Amino acid sequence: MTLLSRQTFAALLIALMSFGTLHAAAPDAPTDVRATLMDMGIIGYGIHISWNLPSSSDDADYFSLYKAVGKENDYSKFSKLKDLDVALLDSLKSPNTAGWSWLVKGLPTGEYSFYLTATNGDGTSGESQIVTIFFRSLPPIHFTTQPPKVGKPNVEYVYDADAQALAGGVVKFEALSLPQGATLDETTGVVKYTATTKGSVGFAIKAYLESDPSVSAVQQWSVMFGDSNVPNDCMVFYGTVKYENGDPVPEGKIFAAEYTAAGGRPNVAFYGRIDQNGNYIIPVKKEATFILDAVGQTFEPEYYQDVTDPMNATTFDVSCGDSIEVNFVVTKKAIKPSIRFTTTPPFKWDPNLEFEYDADAVATNNGAIKYSIQYPQSATIDETTGLVKYTYTPNSSGMVQFKITAYLDSDPNVGAVQQWAVRFGPDSSNNRRECVFFVGTVKDENGNAITEGIVYAQTPASGGILGQKFVGRINQNGAYQIITQKDGVFKLRAEGQTFVPEWYEDQTDMQNATEFNTSCLDTIRVDFVVSPVTMHTVGGMVYAADNNDPVQAKVYAYSTNSNAANVAFTDNTGNWSMDLPEGKTFYFRAEPLTNDFYPEYYDNASSPSQATGVLIDAPKTGIDFSLERKQVYQNGLSGTLLGDNNTGVPGVVAAYKIEARGSILYLRMMGKTVTDSSGNFTISNLEPGDYVVRAILVPQGYAPGYYKENAEAVMLWQDATQIAVSNSGVISGIDIQLRKVNGIRGNHRFHGVVRLRINGAQGGDAIPMEGVFVQLVDNDNNISGHAQTDAAGEFSMEGIAAGSYTLVADLPGYEAYLEEISIDFSGNDSFQRDIEMGAQSTTSVDDPAAVSAFNLSLYPNPATDIVNINIAGLKEMATLRVFNRLGAEVYSQELQVSQSGENVSFNTADLPAGTYYLSVTGANSTTVTMFNIVR
Repeated sequence: MTLLSRQTFAALLIALMSFGTLHAAAPDAPTDVRATLMDMGIIGYGIHISWNLPSSSDDADYFSLYKAVGKENDYSKFSKLKDLDVALLDSLKSPNTAGWSWLVKGLPTGEYSFYLTATNGDGTSGESQIVTIFFRSLPPIHFTTQPPKVGKPNVEYVYDADAQALAGGVVKFEALSLPQGATLDETTGVVKYTATTKGSVGFAIKAYLESDPSVSAVQQWSVMFGDSNVPNDCMVFYGTVKYENGDPVPEGKIFAAEYTAAGGRPNVAFYGRIDQNGNYIIPVKKEATFILDAVGQTFEPEYYQDVTDPMNATTFDVSCGDSIEVNFVVTKKAIKPSIRFTTTPPFKWDPNLEFEYDADAVATNNGAIKYSIQYPQSATIDETTGLVKYTYTPNSSGMVQFKITAYLDSDPNVGAVQQWAVRFGPDSSNNRRECVFFVGTVKDENGNAITEGIVYAQTPASGGILGQKFVGRINQNGAYQIITQKDGVFKLRAEGQTFVPEWYEDQTDMQNATEFNTSCLDTIRVDFVVSPVTMHTVGGMVYAADNNDPVQAKVYAYSTNSNAANVAFTDNTGNWSMDLPEGKTFYFRAEPLTNDFYPEYYDNASSPSQATGVLIDAPKTGIDFSLERKQVYQNGLSGTLLGDNNTGVPGVVAAYKIEARGSILYLRMMGKTVTDSSGNFTISNLEPGDYVVRAILVPQGYAPGYYKENAEAVMLWQDATQIAVSNSGVISGIDIQLRKVNGIRGNHRFHGVVRLRINGAQGGDAIPMEGVFVQLVDNDNNISGHAQTDAAGEFSMEGIAAGSYTLVADLPGYEAYLEEISIDFSGNDSFQRDIEMGAQSTTSVDDPAAVSAFNLSLYPNPATDIVNINIAGLKEMATLRVFNRLGAEVYSQELQVSQSGENVSFNTADLPAGTYYLSVTGANSTTVTMFNIVR
């Protein structure tokens, strides 16, 4: 039997389809439609659309993807984005992957809605459900290349970095942190370095606009020279993909498939995406013989070089540490021309003025375009220029629907449709998407434009809950714009690093700020005049504690009650510096660029709750970090990430060590790893002690969680199974059964900020917390959404419905945060809830006293059905109380005076598994101990 290659089979399938496909009926509507953000690294973000067909449905020949701007529930408001051929989709997806997916790229920042239909020879299905997602496009400047991650000692390492500014302009490069002897060409971006020994070396560079150095982007990476102990960094393939005319290919994938001499379909093991400049990189996790396969939408698939049969493809025998350049030249597909609109129409208009919209569209073949209008009937359009004109005729809703078409003059069947609605006159809705417009400038007292920061409009607080914020950024000209989604009373505040924050007008607190009473469609100008802040240079050194050698590191500075972090990199001598505003207190953290040292907070603290704050009142030096080197241990933890039906799934797993220092528990991430494709993982070289293990990155449809022996993953580290790791030996069987994200779903965004209380009091000084896992659990104990906070402490979840939930926030080493909340979007598209957390105390119970007056003994621990307690030397009346991890009392008993002590048995059979605290309180003191209940 002759086996067909994937490409040959796809081509044959397409050829068969051209003669007609046999179907019993039209397909059913696509199901399980999801829209998620995909980080494409060097080219920004895309929207990943995925879907299925019901198992009972007839096959589809192609799917049609439709898009609307904003949150849209009316199918008539959508326009077709693309027809997606099933054969093409099948050729692009990974083996054994159910359903289909497509990546939408190139959209500007905003909210978008999508739906799909399925078509075969017997007809087209109905519409799928609509999904909505908020999307953020590229930053003003971004890197368009990725560096090789492996190299060889005594062989020159070269990385040709490139970056692009969206608005154009000359880009220059600056070294932030390079190893001794490395060079960077500030004009070309070429990094060169020759390592003399094996090991991991960190790099960090910056790209910036020559005309405005404040517009910049940072790229940091580590290179493993020689043998690597990390199996997922064995070697890399990299190179370019170009058309025959030399133009770069802007899309597609390069697959590295293990070569099989026996023939048959190759085992596709690894792949890399082709970026918009035609570059790709494939990280390979093993030593083997590979063949490379290029697949994309705009070119004919091929094995390197211009080969269609894998048996005749060029083979590459690779070893760990290799970095192999393979450049493809591919044949461009003959693509049917298409048209897209490049302009966006206005959505509101003065009813007393003639409506005008100058539409413009472009064709992929640069052909001449004509325009026509379908409605409203009395509107006109210039068929050559696309200028739409209309005189409003009053109606009850004030809304008028428009539909125009742009088409090729040479082929009217090639066209694009644009549909929208215009509101004429006052807005009767109190919750429109675009309601009130605040515009203005922010300048200093000398009239100079402020070029950074934000201005936000906030509604008054109600019922102890902070009002809703709508934010606008200050641009390089000092101008800002805020678009609210509701009307009513607002107060405005300007914040930035280079000026003193203020409420309008010259107020330090919100209570005395000027109020603006608004109605939808109002445009209100508010100009700020602010006082510049004095900046001071602060700095220090990062060095190794054992030998005082400089350490390459990234230093963060967090200010209290701020969602921003300043960042600096050490130079070759370990020194760092940054400019910070006067009058603020900052907390500093040094994060090594390699895995050889532990991170540290200033001053000699491993947790931000114990960090020393520095008030910036003058230039500061001596903010130094002495980093502890990690010791090497021959031990580890191994297991599998498990999904449905105990099937292994890929992800990222981390191990956290539990340490008690005084009254505070510390949890430090001591290691993390990427699983293989079957979910298997091993985390090696762990400092001996007690650990909890967490899946921190999991496939779509699952939620992160901690390992719980013989149970599903749990959301809080306090509920996780603790594992004792010794000096040697690998503990196996750490199988994490992931929970599905199967709670109630909707079309809204839930977001907020998580901060750490520095002084221990709610509402006091707080700094943003990075890496906090936030989850929403519905009333049926199902997970409806999850997210992780970024460096600014911010999190965001899409697809959330109104309703009652338990809000859970978790970060190893910190208090569990659980709150019963009711989410009511009230016509808005998003709901914000901010969270404050504290460090985990070993005596976190209702009574904070910690003076030990009683001698407590408790057994068994952990307990199952009963706990036996002995309180020796009880010489006064006392109260025994038991609390769960949230501080809720679950048991209490009055204790009598006894010279010999009091014996108490406490029934735990009806309590859920978890961590509990036992408190004995007398007249002047309290003693606390902790125990666990297991099932």
